[in-house]
Amino acid sequence: MELSNKRVLVVGLGKSGVASALFLKSRGARVTVSDTKPEAELHDEILLLLEHGIAVETGVVMVIYLHEALDKKIAAGGLTYQGIEAACIEGAVQRLRPKLMTVAVVMMSLAPILWESGIGADVMKPIAAPIVARGLSDSAGSWKIICTSRRSA
Repeated sequence: MELSNKRVLVVGLGKSGVASALFLKSRGARVTVSDTKPEAELHDEILLLLEHGIAVETGVVMVIYLHEALDKKIAAGGLTYQGIEAACIEGAVQRLRPKLMTVAVVMMSLAPILWESGIGADVMKPIAAPIVARGLSDSAGSWKIICTSRRSA
């Protein structure tokens, strides 16, 4: 089967999910991995996959936060358009803090490698640079979504 440049989604970041993603990537597929566990529980798996250039989808976790906030609004009484908007903002804000904390820790741990010039720096810089860049772009995307939601509310 030809997998070169085919888009593949691997659901679940267990041992078999990580192994499948790495195998598919080695065959030339464009792999995205998705899991519903919190990012903190998947930290090592996410780093491993990012090192190999595999996209890890965290949007599923955002949906869980949005769903919980919407359930609270439904339990509180009648659901209106304003209630749905408020639930979306509440869920997004709840998701933002743990996401930014995880990204900040990863970036703070890898950023010094980018300025290093000693032994092994030539190997580590190409590994650390995309992970730091991904953290910056993910954070910027999250902030843009939150700010857009706040502005429209």
